[in-house]
Amino acid sequence: MSTSQSPAVPRRRTRTWVVFSVIVAIGLLIAATPPVIEQIAGRSIGALVNESQGNSTFGRYDSAAELPEDVAPSWLPRDARDIQVVGAGPNSGVRGVRIDAGVASASTPSACVPATTRTIPWDGGGDWPDLSSAETYTCDPSWTLAVIGGHWYLWS
Repeated sequence: MSTSQSPAVPRRRTRTWVVFSVIVAIGLLIAATPPVIEQIAGRSIGALVNESQGNSTFGRYDSAAELPEDVAPSWLPRDARDIQVVGAGPNSGVRGVRIDAGVASASTPSACVPATTRTIPWDGGGDWPDLSSAETYTCDPSWTLAVIGGHWYLWS
């Protein structure tokens, strides 16, 4: 009679190790998915959910020349780059648009005057800096502008 261990025990340990490894790999994949999606899309998970539910629309443009007509005000400088436009979607129940544009021009448009009241941009999802201490301007009757560094943040 042999005192050696049965071959079933090593197989059972191997299967347990494989199942454990698969579970760990799936867990790591799930944990890594939101940052990967956010980096790929350049937007937060909340912004992607808002867009998928029809609450917002999103557009990214390399230059002001690529913007569709009537999306941005005519006074947005032609040198604006890396432009993100978040608009209210058909299911949002609100009207609104916000624009983040990198602008080399340092001067504010002549259509803008320092704002006498504080408004806040419509939140269509995604990140914006804290604008509470930024100087804001009222431009035309329907646009508000905040300038922070080389970026213009506009909302209507």
